[in-house]
Amino acid sequence: MRVSVSATLKEHFWYSIEMLGEAISKCPFHVWERTKDGHPYWQIVLHILTGLHYWTRDADASFDFPFSNRHVYPELDALPADIVTPDEMQSYFQTVKAQVENFLATLSDEHLIDISDLNSEYTYLDLLLCQLRHIQHHLGACNTILKENGAPAIGWKDKYLREAG
Repeated sequence: MRVSVSATLKEHFWYSIEMLGEAISKCPFHVWERTKDGHPYWQIVLHILTGLHYWTRDADASFDFPFSNRHVYPELDALPADIVTPDEMQSYFQTVKAQVENFLATLSDEHLIDISDLNSEYTYLDLLLCQLRHIQHHLGACNTILKENGAPAIGWKDKYLREAG
């Protein structure tokens, strides 16, 4: 029996998306503005979402960052002067999640090795794996902030245990 590579990648990608959603919904308000390496928790989450938003859009779609009128620096190139609230982040998450779902729906095993329409240096497999690593890397920083402030860490998701540890 053969297993589809794209189906397996999509499944693991969704576990990371679920964990990202939990990072937003389960973060206690007193932790939302706490920092790690100078950046507040919410700015790290915004950074993750912005990467997903940018790299999973249609090639002909413009990139419309919803907080462009605020000094929130989603690339983590400066400390924010403004804030994105948990409710605003949850709304942005839902928008990006729907876009990611549409992006993943287009990927077949054959399509994964095609050159991306967004950047000719990457295949769709590259984009997917880079974003998967990006999400997990920054969720690790979020977990550190949560634990350092007495809050439970984001639960691990996988196919055998929907939530472990």
